[in-house]
Amino acid sequence: MSEFTNNTKERVEQLVSYAVELYSGNNGAELIKKYQPIIDQLIPSDLIVVFDALMQKNIEISELKSLANKILNVFYKSVNEYPLIEAKENSFIALLNEDNKTVTEKLLVLKSEIKHFNKNQESLKDKAYLQKLKNQFLDLQKFTFHYTAKENILFPLLEMHWEHYKCVQLMWSYHDDIRRNLKLIIAELETENIDLKSFNRTVGDLYFAMYAIVFREDKILFPTVLESISNENLEKALQGLKDIPLAYVNTKNIQSHLVEQAINSEGDINLGTGSVSVEQIKMMFNHLPVDITYVDETDEVKYFSTPKHRIFPRTVAVIGRKVHHCHPPESVHIVEKIVESFKNGDKDEAAFWIKMGPNFVLIKYFAVRDENKQYKGVLEVSQEISDIRALEGERRLLDW
Repeated sequence: MSEFTNNTKERVEQLVSYAVELYSGNNGAELIKKYQPIIDQLIPSDLIVVFDALMQKNIEISELKSLANKILNVFYKSVNEYPLIEAKENSFIALLNEDNKTVTEKLLVLKSEIKHFNKNQESLKDKAYLQKLKNQFLDLQKFTFHYTAKENILFPLLEMHWEHYKCVQLMWSYHDDIRRNLKLIIAELETENIDLKSFNRTVGDLYFAMYAIVFREDKILFPTVLESISNENLEKALQGLKDIPLAYVNTKNIQSHLVEQAINSEGDINLGTGSVSVEQIKMMFNHLPVDITYVDETDEVKYFSTPKHRIFPRTVAVIGRKVHHCHPPESVHIVEKIVESFKNGDKDEAAFWIKMGPNFVLIKYFAVRDENKQYKGVLEVSQEISDIRALEGERRLLDW
């Protein structure tokens, strides 16, 4: 990984060789003796490259996770003793570290509770105690927000800036294991006859995975991020926590220090969650299977989309026209009532559905408000929904 200045290609190649030999079934003790000098020299960022290399060997993911656990157990001392960069207070990485600290404390408390649970078999029939234990696991389940934030904010950043980023796919699989085990544990606590052996096995797997991920984040992933990702990009990541909050850390009061241009040097328009050209915006709106019309806060029609099959006809002559002039006398009072209720804050949405020959059309009106809740107009969205009404059951696989 060229962006990590303390890394060497030779050291990483030897570490990968160690991992491959271990996977091939070679004697673990002999391998450690053979590779000990290089294991003692490794730094956290080496492991990012090592697991990227292993991911590219197409090893079955379950086997790779087992191998990763063995490797990191051997590398533990070198990783744990590596001097870490201190994350800036209230920064993206600092908040993730704080979230990890809190979940570690909760795991310790819950660990003590599980010991009590196993020593006192009568607890299996105590509904109040089982509910208490279930509530603790439900609280622990909130920590999956932490993983969601990583997957949707941090991982895309790493894919963009790291040459060797496939380790994130491996970590994502661990996240899903944790999510699945939490659901299993909670479901088990809701049954009348708990299978204690199965319950303890699942809890054990959960604890191992959660502690392991905390260690790998705090000692490998996050230090490497601080060494390789710019402060500006981490500041952008911090802003992402406003939309995807963490489990136990308050992210509501995050302040932005970024100065964002409305139009960048390429002429793309900044929409807050990405920058696209005017032509791309037009294509996006016109490829949605809905008719869209926007009326601003002065009741003037400002825009309408032109999808392939528009339900209600529109021409550019309507642009700038007052919305109450766009409806016949028999229905204009309904439009005026909707607009008035949106303006005074009584309502945020209105819906109608009508039959038009063989079609069934849903018409919805949405109040448009800015971040200060100030009224900025009405969005009319119409859609032919006959195919949606006919849906039954589920389709989870692609049928073409």
